[in-house]
Amino acid sequence: MLSLLSLIPLPVRLGLAGAAAVGLVAVGAKLETWRDTGALDEEKLAHQADVASLKTQWQAKLDLEHAAYQQSLADRQTELEASAKQRQEAERAHQIETDRLRAVAVRNAADSQRVRSDLAAAIAAGRVTSSGSCPVQQAGPSASCSGASGSAICGFLSRALDLAKRCSDSVGTEHAAVVEAVSEWPK
Repeated sequence: MLSLLSLIPLPVRLGLAGAAAVGLVAVGAKLETWRDTGALDEEKLAHQADVASLKTQWQAKLDLEHAAYQQSLADRQTELEASAKQRQEAERAHQIETDRLRAVAVRNAADSQRVRSDLAAAIAAGRVTSSGSCPVQQAGPSASCSGASGSAICGFLSRALDLAKRCSDSVGTEHAAVVEAVSEWPK
């Protein structure tokens, strides 16, 4: 590199160095002028305004997101309260239905017991009369009774026994169905 510089004559080299020095002074003066005119301050203010604008925009977005979050929390709380109210209503209706079915079961059990007692009394009454002139045979519908009034009484008792037996069977079936329904209800 030194050999290339030695090929350039000294006055040219001095001229180039002087031009470079003048260029550096000119650039420095231009830079100083730019600073003096306040362009840098204007740019700084514009940058600060941009930063403030961006902060404002982001804060608005954050506020919107926070409001949406708060609304979703309020909606969820409303749903939870509605669900709890529905559950309480369902439990209350279930309890009412269970109490009603238990009352029906108790009433049916009492009716069943009463019918059984009436049937036992009718059977006992049939045996008492069977020792006399009107034997009531439980083996079948071909029971024979002697006499006009005995035949009527035996027929009446036979129908009463049949009716009592059917009522007892019916009440027993209903009672079993109610007991089964009550036992299947969730506790």
